[in-house]
Amino acid sequence: MNNTTFLEKLLDLSADQARGAEACLSGRQVEWVALGEVAEIKRGTSITKNKVTPGDIPVIAGGRKPAYFHNTSNRNGQTIVISGSGAYAGFVSFWEQPVFVSDAFTVKPYHELLTRYCYHWLQGMQQKLHEMQSGGGIPHVYPRDIAPLKIPIPCPDNPEKSLAIQAEIVRILDTFTELTAELTAELTAELTARKKQYNYYRDQLLTFKEGEVEWVALGEICDVGDGNHSSKYPKSNEMVEQGVPFIRGTNMFNGTISAQGMKFITPEKHQELRKGHLEAYDVLIANRGEIGKIAQVPKHFSGSNLNSQLAWLRADRAIISPRYLFFVLNTTFIQNSISGEGGALQQLTIKNIKLIKIPIPCPENPEKSLAIQAEIVRILDTFTELTAELTAELTAELTARKKQYNYYRDQLLTFEEGDVEWKRLDTFATFSQGIQVGVSNQLPEKQENFVRFLRIVDFVKDDEIPRYIANPGQRYLKEEGELVMIRYGASAAGKVFLNHSGAIANNMFKINLTTDIVTTKFLYTYLSKPSIYNNLNSNGGTSTMPAITFGQIGAVNIPIPQLDEQARIVAILDKFDTLTNSISEGLPREIELRQKQYEYYRDLLLNFPKPEPQTEIVA
Repeated sequence: MNNTTFLEKLLDLSADQARGAEACLSGRQVEWVALGEVAEIKRGTSITKNKVTPGDIPVIAGGRKPAYFHNTSNRNGQTIVISGSGAYAGFVSFWEQPVFVSDAFTVKPYHELLTRYCYHWLQGMQQKLHEMQSGGGIPHVYPRDIAPLKIPIPCPDNPEKSLAIQAEIVRILDTFTELTAELTAELTAELTARKKQYNYYRDQLLTFKEGEVEWVALGEICDVGDGNHSSKYPKSNEMVEQGVPFIRGTNMFNGTISAQGMKFITPEKHQELRKGHLEAYDVLIANRGEIGKIAQVPKHFSGSNLNSQLAWLRADRAIISPRYLFFVLNTTFIQNSISGEGGALQQLTIKNIKLIKIPIPCPENPEKSLAIQAEIVRILDTFTELTAELTAELTAELTARKKQYNYYRDQLLTFEEGDVEWKRLDTFATFSQGIQVGVSNQLPEKQENFVRFLRIVDFVKDDEIPRYIANPGQRYLKEEGELVMIRYGASAAGKVFLNHSGAIANNMFKINLTTDIVTTKFLYTYLSKPSIYNNLNSNGGTSTMPAITFGQIGAVNIPIPQLDEQARIVAILDKFDTLTNSISEGLPREIELRQKQYEYYRDLLLNFPKPEPQTEIVA
């Protein structure tokens, strides 16, 4: 479809409509009016979780999604909602179902303004609304901030014509939105379907009826070991720029080993360790941190070493193919059977790894067994390649966006001496550690007076199944938008997060601001810098498990620019973050083109000439 045909179909204007729109868009018939004069801007009604009666009415608070669901609404019909507080204060959403507006406020246009027209205009102002965030600790956007914004009213002297033009603008912009959403859904569905298809066939191929296979413990068909735990374990100052790769959990990516962020030790140190010497096609399993994570060692990483958070399995090739072993350990039923033990720092012991049982087809006929394994591997590798082809372009695009984001973040957060005031973090913040809760007291379903129990995996993985515990009290709770840092972990220690609400585990702590000289979002952005994370993570003690102390984090110097400058920096980086992480923004070029096309026509249709500035009258 060529562009002219597409636009003609999209616009589909009658001659009279086109002339009317052209006249208004030319600026001859438009009036700029304060939003508060043409719409009711009304606060929501505060409601806490324990006051909610379960129902199907979304409760709209400070986030981008419903906070929970109630049985009563306080807004009906078409409703524009603007989040009032938290990291997403100023976020604009549109609802056509009954909602309960809580920590937010609504914009309800009067008769001269269409609700959907107002919504599209506010969407065009989204960045500016986020920039209006103010206040220390948890940022806010207030109705008084929004009311003075001037919205263009086409043909104000002819209400009927004005509403007709607004309706046409809405139709065009809604069409672009639908086209983009449709394409996004199709591509996302295709990728999801491929992954589901792969998982389905993997599990089907590796599911055997009774008598077809023998379930054999790994310790009987594999050599099993892990990294060094002794005093000889490499310290940070023993790492070198080139040498023997020292593989960590962060190097396990998409089932293989990534060189990105790889650490190295000297050949002499490698020989001194004696443990953890890897061969090609060994299978690695994380026994701490992301317990059960699997990767296979490529041929070019043969001779590497690994840290103490990983275990290795070396298949007896007369019985089992290393690649078959890799696929089996990734199956849903094996992954669901793997669990750690211990307190806050869960671990999967070598003893328990050896006890894991996997299916071996036709064990009484090794030749036939290996042939069946080889055919299963061939099919699964084919699916893997097909999925990889589909995701390659997306991965490349997201990688480029992330590099771009990191570059601009570092540029924006680099201050010359004397440009701003610097303060130690502990001069304007306190730190509160989470609570330790045994696994037996963590439930898979929420009960009365229970809250979500936030573990490290809840922050570093998107699909982790939530766990719930009895409410331990305010001291251990965090809300969405409040800042936490992970204390322990070879790769996780030093990472900060704003998302989720619930009770935090004792392997992390909350950072509580005691002043309004800095916003939570700016502090989060600054502490997210790789240089801050690397410094904290590499200096978290001499043990194999880095542990950040309150003294270490408190000693970090934070730049304190003016609040409006903090808001500007955060707004810019939020935009990049959205481009990097949003699936609709990160999908291939066609989606990006449709989105840009929508934004172009939205801005064109709503780009009325600004009113002339009034000359000040001096008495």
